[in-house]
Amino acid sequence: MEFSDDIPADVQELTRDLFREDEMGAVVRAHIRIENLLINTIERLTPKPKHLGRLNFDYDSRVTLALALGLKDQFGPPLRALGKIRNDFAHKVDTALSTEMVNNLYACLGAEDKDRVQGCFRNIKGENPETKDIKRFADLEC
Repeated sequence: MEFSDDIPADVQELTRDLFREDEMGAVVRAHIRIENLLINTIERLTPKPKHLGRLNFDYDSRVTLALALGLKDQFGPPLRALGKIRNDFAHKVDTALSTEMVNNLYACLGAEDKDRVQGCFRNIKGENPETKDIKRFADLEC
């Protein structure tokens, strides 16, 4: 991406970051989609959702509210782990997705959800020459 000399360096750097396909973008985009699903769930579980707009919930408060309204408890730990990963990316410029982050998120899943992850991995791994010989999702390197 080329810039004219009159564009400040920090603006150029920000612009490059916004258009780059990287881990941060993937984490933030995934988090936005999941948070949107969480908001939709809360609205559906709330008898009068129009009153929710006046409340200034952060992500963790939304997770807590959804659980209080009946979202299955099994979803709390992975939702919070995803929120932590997103916060790491949002507040530390040099954050990279690590094996530890992925393992912590995976460890929060219940047995049924781990089976789903493994099934999805099996469905896609054969298509990719880099993953065809890997037996389990947990064996992937970040």
